[in-house]
Amino acid sequence: MGLLRWIGACLFGYERELGELRDRVLDLSWDRDYGVLTRPGLEAIAHQPPDAERTLAFLSFDDARGSRTPGALREINNRIRRVLQVPLYAGLLVGRWFANDGVLVVADDVHACASALREMRKVAEDEQVSFRPVVGSWARGREPLDHAVDRLMVLEDAPAAVPAAVAAVECAA
Repeated sequence: MGLLRWIGACLFGYERELGELRDRVLDLSWDRDYGVLTRPGLEAIAHQPPDAERTLAFLSFDDARGSRTPGALREINNRIRRVLQVPLYAGLLVGRWFANDGVLVVADDVHACASALREMRKVAEDEQVSFRPVVGSWARGREPLDHAVDRLMVLEDAPAAVPAAVAAVECAA
C-alpha cells in the first residue's frame, strides 16, 4: 500500500509540476504591455501548419517612446495596445517582435493582412499614434521566420520601398 501511495504522489506531483510549467510557458508567450504574443510565442504558433506561404507586416510605431517617464510609457503602451486589439481575422497572428515597438503581423493571405492594417490604421488615428508597415512574404516551412523578418528590416531602412509595399497591399484588398 505504501508503494502505491508513493507512486500516486509522484504521478500527481509530476502532473502538477507539468501543469505549472505549461502555465509558465503560456505566461512567457504573452506580452502584457501590448496584449499580443511575444516573439517566442509568435514563432511557436506561426509555424503551424508548415509549408504554406504567409504574408508578413512589420509595424514600426513612430516616435512612440519620446518620453521615458513611467506614466507616459504606460499611456503609450495602452494606445498601442488598443491599435493592436482590432478584431482579428481567422489566420491572423500579432506579436511583439522586438522589446521596443516592433510588432509583427502574420497572415494567411494578403487580403487578411490588408484588412487588418486598415483597421489598425483607423484606430491609430483615433489614438494619435502612427506606424509604418513594411509588407512581405514568408515561405513557411522553407525558411526561418527570422530570415523573412530580416528582409523586411532591409525594406524598412529603404524609405522608397515602403510606400510601394504598402500600396501593393492596399491594391490587393
